[in-house]
Amino acid sequence: MKRNQGMWLTFVLGLALAMGLAGCADPSPLPTDGPYAEAVPRGEEVEILGPEEIDATAGAYLQAMANLMLGETSSEKATALERAEAAIPDSEFQRDLRVRIVAWRDQLAEMGLTYKSARSRVCADAQILGDDGRLYLCAREETGLLANGDEVEEGMASAHVFVYEKVGDTWTLVEDRQVEPTGLLPEDGCYERSFINEKGELQTITTLPSAASEA
Repeated sequence: MKRNQGMWLTFVLGLALAMGLAGCADPSPLPTDGPYAEAVPRGEEVEILGPEEIDATAGAYLQAMANLMLGETSSEKATALERAEAAIPDSEFQRDLRVRIVAWRDQLAEMGLTYKSARSRVCADAQILGDDGRLYLCAREETGLLANGDEVEEGMASAHVFVYEKVGDTWTLVEDRQVEPTGLLPEDGCYERSFINEKGELQTITTLPSAASEA
């Protein structure tokens, strides 16, 4: 089953910190025209959430998911999983996504590739107050991972629709509709990556689609 349409980018030394220094790219097309159209219902474009609220909700969720790729000890990995579980309400989709990310992290580790840092941020394109009373944040994820023993940051960008419901006076994140599902997983099961291993040697790993991913 195809899951990921995110695009992985490799940033060479000297550009590895660019994501943290530069601003978000130009906004994507509005929901009626762009990739968000099928995930957003009828509604009115609004500006309800400020940057700090977006960072504290959708941003914190994306960072928690990216952190699943980290951890050298069982304790660190368990803590990352707990934080990812707490970042968004439970659902079958989220449980399956976490399981797949953890399995991919462990598969890469078996091949010698582990990560020492992860960072993720949200670039908002539009906020739509739906006729159903929910708030839909159309945004792009920008996530970067830095491998142990390497100075090359691997990153991805993909589109999300974050769904909020109003609880009292607070808009609460309740769902992530992944227009282009997380780039933490390889597209169609295919992945190729060169990195410096623990021996200081250049190593390349390649994975091919499994029978399950092609079904």
